[in-house]
Amino acid sequence: ILFVRGDGDSAYLVVLDNINPDNGKHNFKWQLQANWHCRIETEGTTARVLGDKARIDCHFFNPHPEDFPTCPHSLRVFADAHPVREPMTGTPTPRPRLVAEQIGPNAMLMAILAPRRLDQPPLIVTDKTSARTFNAYVEHGDYIDQVVYACDHSYVRLPDLRASSEVIVVRRRRVTGEVVSSWTIDGNPVVAQPRSR
Repeated sequence: ILFVRGDGDSAYLVVLDNINPDNGKHNFKWQLQANWHCRIETEGTTARVLGDKARIDCHFFNPHPEDFPTCPHSLRVFADAHPVREPMTGTPTPRPRLVAEQIGPNAMLMAILAPRRLDQPPLIVTDKTSARTFNAYVEHGDYIDQVVYACDHSYVRLPDLRASSEVIVVRRRRVTGEVVSSWTIDGNPVVAQPRSR
């Protein structure tokens, strides 16, 4: 899990999953339990968990079908009422739950979760996933962050980024595209190009 801080109180989480028990086809369920008073809205591979004053905007990313040609991953995002044992009484009580269900040979999934006040606009998240590499852009304040997850390899070759690391975050200025900073999970260097809008 990465915690990425932006301008002011702007922040978001990146959750990186890569589970491979035996190369067989499996059904994996990523889940987020919500409070009883929350409601959950889903659309495609995005969701919103809405409370009384705030929400969490959720974006899920799936590998390309050509990455696993004999068994492509499928991804379905939905909400349900899941029974959770009430701590005081021990009785199961239905509670809102967000589920990202992935079917495939492994749980290779990236999620971006952005907590926001109800009156705040959502962060703009763009999915640019390419072959064997999750690649997303997150716009917040004066910046655009590029979040890259190269599951099971460390050879990142994207049009605007080259690195030998499995997890990379590059921050650029929104207006000029100038690279402000970069980070890798293992401290390896990054060659990042300015990004034009």
